[in-house]
Amino acid sequence: MIRACCKSCRAVAGIYGAGHETTALALTWAWHALNKYPAVLAKIRAEVDALGHPVQASDLPNLPYTLAVVEETMRLYPPVPLTVRAAYESTEVGDAPVQQGDLVLIAIHNIHRHPDYWPDPTAFKPERFLPENKATLNRNAYMPFLTGPHMCIGNHFALIEGQLLLAMMVQKFTVSESPLHSDEGKTAITMRPKNGLPVTLTPRIP
Repeated sequence: MIRACCKSCRAVAGIYGAGHETTALALTWAWHALNKYPAVLAKIRAEVDALGHPVQASDLPNLPYTLAVVEETMRLYPPVPLTVRAAYESTEVGDAPVQQGDLVLIAIHNIHRHPDYWPDPTAFKPERFLPENKATLNRNAYMPFLTGPHMCIGNHFALIEGQLLLAMMVQKFTVSESPLHSDEGKTAITMRPKNGLPVTLTPRIP
């Protein structure tokens, strides 16, 4: 455990806890999805292999499908599935009155799977997040980093980190989930696979 004794230490603790566990979970769920959807794995592998050299940070603009896989993973399996906010002013949500200062639980996991916002909501379709399709998305229905003025300040770093690491893993390894588990998650602050995610890691032959 990191003991935060000053502002700088608290900042480091926040980066470590919020910036690394969440990315690790996103990559864990990504491999779960790629094992469930081999056609998606074939597409991301083809994109990465087309580079013709070891993945570098400068290659990220040429890996749009890899980024789309990361973003679709965080839609279907948001690492942080719930958040709480205090009501700024009194209002109503449906028929329920909400008073100023009341704490409201926001179920990000449910919003990300709501059929009003996502066609075929439980299917893993990275194409939703390709550049030509992003303009059609309801951005307020996609909030793996929350939304509004309190959006996570690490969102851009997390996407870069996730895209780069996933591309490197796809290029170097075959990651086989054994056996294939269900989508059920165990939620605390973050959402982890309920029964873990045992895999067989096999180096790919160039």
